[in-house]
Amino acid sequence: MGIVGWGDAGRIHAKHLEAHGARLVGVVSRRWPGSAVPWFHSMDDLLSGVDALTIATPNDLHAGMALKAVSAGKAVMVEKPLCISRDELRQLELALPSADAPVHLGYRLRFNDEIRRLRRPEGGPVVPRSIHCSYQLGINRLAAGKSWIRDPVRSGGAFFVLGPHCHDLVRWICRARGRALTGLAVPDSVKDDFPLEVSLTGRLGETELGISVDMRGNADYRLQLTVEWPDEDEPRSVVLSGERPGVREEAEYSGLMGNFVQAAEQGLADPAAVTEILQTHRELLDADFLLTPGEET
Repeated sequence: MGIVGWGDAGRIHAKHLEAHGARLVGVVSRRWPGSAVPWFHSMDDLLSGVDALTIATPNDLHAGMALKAVSAGKAVMVEKPLCISRDELRQLELALPSADAPVHLGYRLRFNDEIRRLRRPEGGPVVPRSIHCSYQLGINRLAAGKSWIRDPVRSGGAFFVLGPHCHDLVRWICRARGRALTGLAVPDSVKDDFPLEVSLTGRLGETELGISVDMRGNADYRLQLTVEWPDEDEPRSVVLSGERPGVREEAEYSGLMGNFVQAAEQGLADPAAVTEILQTHRELLDADFLLTPGEET
């Protein structure tokens, strides 16, 4: 395997890929990654020598690099988001559903044990009344050493910095594959910068879905996920909080990377999962357009 990008996420990828039995062939980075890792100056130089790769670069590079990996027939795991513009989404919709190799996204929170316990077995007798996810992490912490996060053209703004985690979780718990959100709405947001506080609401059949993201200031990490079931008296909630990285994040990345190594090794392409990834980003782009009409990219 290879890694494109050698920041904090790229280093975490390397650690967990190797822990799950992958051999790290090299890293693509603008800076020398150190003598322990072979250094490649471009993704083109790396592609021919790997079976699979992960992408951990700034958000505006994800879509183009994913398309390049897929066109070369390589399994690829991309840190979220997969794309940040409508044009990128259109290109991905043409290429990804027919990919022969696995295409994964960095949805590491799916591998959090507390969150996984909120998800009922498939085929259960009821669907949730509502699922809501809120994610708070101040931009001063997020952007430490990563100036591109403060640039909405490169990061995509709040809906694409933290939003993909939230929107994926509410759709994942609801088992939304193949279904589109209806009644999409964007409540009033704080009009500063991106803006840094955003939310969306809608319905998936009988289930009310909602996400909110708050990137203002220097706030600590806090994620809350609440699920209301019609056959239970009280909603179920999970609250994750505190500094990152930590033991919890390490376990999430271990599950994410282990799953990707297995899929790459066995060639387990999943077109339905790719379609779900694209739908999640389509709805985030729709919400972003409602927030800033006339500024769609």
